[in-house]
Amino acid sequence: MSKYRRETSHMEIEQKFDFEFECNEHERIELGRGAYGIVYLAKDLYTMKKFAIKEVRIGKADDINAIQTEIKNISTLNHKNIVKYEGTAYIRDRKPAVFQIIMEYVEGGSLSQLIRKKFVQFNELWIKNYTKQILEGIQYLHENHIIHRDIKPDNILVNSNGEVKITDFGTSIHLVGLRRGSNTIGTPQYISPDMVNISPTGYGPEVDIWSIGCTVLEMVTGEKPYHEITNPFAILYKIGIEKQPPHIPETLSENIKSFLNNIGDNVRMLLERPDGLYTFRLHRERVYYCSEAIIKYASNFPRKELLSFGTCFGRFTKTRKFRLHITALDFIAPYAKFKVWLKPNAEQQFLYGHNVVKSGLGRITENTPKYHGVIVYTMNDVPLGFGVAAKSTIECRATDPMALVVFHQADVGEFLRNEDALT
Repeated sequence: MSKYRRETSHMEIEQKFDFEFECNEHERIELGRGAYGIVYLAKDLYTMKKFAIKEVRIGKADDINAIQTEIKNISTLNHKNIVKYEGTAYIRDRKPAVFQIIMEYVEGGSLSQLIRKKFVQFNELWIKNYTKQILEGIQYLHENHIIHRDIKPDNILVNSNGEVKITDFGTSIHLVGLRRGSNTIGTPQYISPDMVNISPTGYGPEVDIWSIGCTVLEMVTGEKPYHEITNPFAILYKIGIEKQPPHIPETLSENIKSFLNNIGDNVRMLLERPDGLYTFRLHRERVYYCSEAIIKYASNFPRKELLSFGTCFGRFTKTRKFRLHITALDFIAPYAKFKVWLKPNAEQQFLYGHNVVKSGLGRITENTPKYHGVIVYTMNDVPLGFGVAAKSTIECRATDPMALVVFHQADVGEFLRNEDALT
């Protein structure tokens, strides 16, 4: 049994803290292995509180730079879905010397361990809950100009209360000014295509979103993305050169498949613009529609100082109802891939937020796929809003008159509906 005091060492500056950790050198409990080190369980001898200690052997100057970058990136973070940083320790009397990052201990283990447990069955409610928490943690990182770059189930911890904690910032990068990511790093199965085929301007926070999509897929299927490929370089070729996303099994529920197909690419389900990729973003309770180029540029500004970007598409009210601006459809309607036209008797219902049934459908674009985005028009070609096709064109022709054919998403009802005409 050995005891050692915690020290922080930032090159020439050292400061000692007044508490000790207990760590049995011969019976250490390994919690996991990260990008640059091994994580062990330790205990504060004064309070008996448990901690997780990430241990990194310092063999060369690059190791010191990497560990200091990780410490700098996590030391100021404070969010319920980010593992809490407690301090560092520098152990000189080992050969080679060892740097340690001391973090809160999350007793439930990793998401990867939960997925591998045979008796754990992930249902859609669990997946939705975990995904929401992961997104909230990643949003906080991105607002603080940090890209994780290695999001995967191994780096997502879950405590006994079902709370998610993102960990292992060994590959993270802090974006300062116009700085962008410029190297391929992380775990091949979860790497974004933008990190394989790196553009001259580099990549930004969007690479973490791709990794989240791969993580969700693993929760759903129980298998790692590209698990059928054993060579990591072959995986990178598949992602970067062939541009092939992970396989989504046909046996998945339509809700899950729809969600996974939309990760990082949701706008293509609704629009097809030849002048580049455009997307929707939520900021200050308002939805903005703009190009990915503007998104990347806007990510360089602090979230609190960013007033608006692109075209404001609509806003959420205090009761969480979405109000689509009346002029917003002018920007996207010309680029719609799929459209539906409503009969006059269905217009008012749609403008009050109701879904569309077959009896109210005038016509639908040929070859409209199920669960793809559609722009909703009147029979006189006036755009009313947009939604999701509940049935394909072929299915619409044979379905019951009261069957749902379009799920409502947004409308311009507060501007267009005629209250006096209602009875």
